[in-house]
Amino acid sequence: MKKTVIGLTVSVVVIGVIFLVVRFKPKGPVTVQSPVPVGRSTLKEKQPIDAKQDTRIFLEYKRDHLTLQRNIKRAELANLMKDAPCGAKTQGMADLQDEINSIEQQMTEIDRQIHNIDIGNGD
Repeated sequence: MKKTVIGLTVSVVVIGVIFLVVRFKPKGPVTVQSPVPVGRSTLKEKQPIDAKQDTRIFLEYKRDHLTLQRNIKRAELANLMKDAPCGAKTQGMADLQDEINSIEQQMTEIDRQIHNIDIGNGD
């Protein structure tokens, strides 16, 4: 008796599920929209980001990366100076200082490019 009731219950459930699937089957391609905006558009949903803004974001990222490199080189130079005899300057120190100067020149150029984007020249 229990097997018959369970069998009938399972049959009714299966038939009900099939009915629901057939009855409410979507009539075209199903698209799911994310409830949360994706990417950079989270702050300005209506305003698209143009090429100048993309370039500015890239340049700021590059400047931050160069700042990190410069700070690492400065720390290396400070360690070399700490370990060096009093007043002695080695070739390694000179090379590090040259690298730091080169990085700072690149950062200055990036700052100039960002400034030009901000005032509207673009280059």
